[in-house]
Amino acid sequence: MQYRALEDLSRGWRIVQSNLEQTGLLKIRYAGLDELAADNALWADTPRIADAAPAVRISALSAFLDHLRTQLAIEAKELRRNEIRRLSQRTDNILKDPWAMEEAERRNDRMSMALLPGVSKTPYERRALSLIERSAVARYMRNPRTWGVDESQPDSAQQGESLIRKIVQNLKGHILIPVVENGEERGVRLLSNALRWALGDGSPAAPDPVRTPNLHLRQAQPERNRYFSNLYGSRGVDLKRMLSREHTGQVNIADRQEREHQFREGSLPALFCSPTMELAWTYASCSLSICETSRPRPPTTRSAADAADAAR
Repeated sequence: MQYRALEDLSRGWRIVQSNLEQTGLLKIRYAGLDELAADNALWADTPRIADAAPAVRISALSAFLDHLRTQLAIEAKELRRNEIRRLSQRTDNILKDPWAMEEAERRNDRMSMALLPGVSKTPYERRALSLIERSAVARYMRNPRTWGVDESQPDSAQQGESLIRKIVQNLKGHILIPVVENGEERGVRLLSNALRWALGDGSPAAPDPVRTPNLHLRQAQPERNRYFSNLYGSRGVDLKRMLSREHTGQVNIADRQEREHQFREGSLPALFCSPTMELAWTYASCSLSICETSRPRPPTTRSAADAADAAR
């Protein structure tokens, strides 16, 4: 459960389904951040942040820490490769497919880290994110509007790098822990025990300000995905005996053929397919086809034809 909870915090390029934060069921806070942000003496020699109000500091520092967290730059043994392998070996004797860990999960080291400015990434640090002056988080910190200042000209790259270093220095030992290799401090990670997991109020997480340069988009409040919110909150127990699989171009041939066979035999009750796939093989035994699009647009000719074939 600890591994799954931490892994759920990550951000994926392709969102298959909302996580707990996106549905407003979970809020993550950072232990001691309010007190650190309110300590004027701590930030007295730091440009921009020294003149910012505590609430502005909390907002900017939370965005910085959220950026690390969603990249799983978290110091937690559950995310280390060796621990994942041990976990998979233990669960293999308890859990059966599809609840057991997938092969790709067993091979990967899920834990990342944030490389300090001036530190180059090695081949063994593919998952690491950089805090250099050209990085997204450095550009966010250099933006005057981040600190409540209405200026059009951002700070220089050198000023942004200095600000990043000062933030890291002041948060180390409280929320961040240094990553030292061969006597060299290469980066930082979040302390897992500094994460405070709180029940959400139903409001989904706001757009990530680090990855959303447009101020208007940052201020837009996303709509809660009611389907997944209800599913996670109360309806999940109704699906405890339901098994489904995806049938898309990302599924290898052997798995796809096995799923098609299971679907025909009735041991696999449901398939979730990409709308552009040809699914004529299912129509002989398919009793219901649901065509749904994420955008409010009319169904395509192809999807309409698929639905008609399924109905026949």
